[in-house]
Amino acid sequence: MKVNENQRARELSFVNNVFIGQDISVSAPYRANVKTDKDKYVVGDTIVISGSTNGYMKEDAFVEIYVISDGMRETLMASIGEGGSFCYKMGACKQPSG
Repeated sequence: MKVNENQRARELSFVNNVFIGQDISVSAPYRANVKTDKDKYVVGDTIVISGSTNGYMKEDAFVEIYVISDGMRETLMASIGEGGSFCYKMGACKQPSG
């Protein structure tokens, strides 16, 4: 990879603008499986989101659950219980978001 390859930006020296790429691997120390109690919801329903984690997640840690509806993202926090399980009950909506 070359930085400022066309030398359009002014620099004192262009000899150090070469970078040798390096492959990296990123992996989370845990994974989470998530499910809801129903496939479809109507206005007024309570949404129950439950799941479990595996890997290194200590009890009483938190997971972030993202709910995306019509491009709007809501972040929910759930506490991890015994065995890595969690559950979040999202209150009934009176109207759709957005």
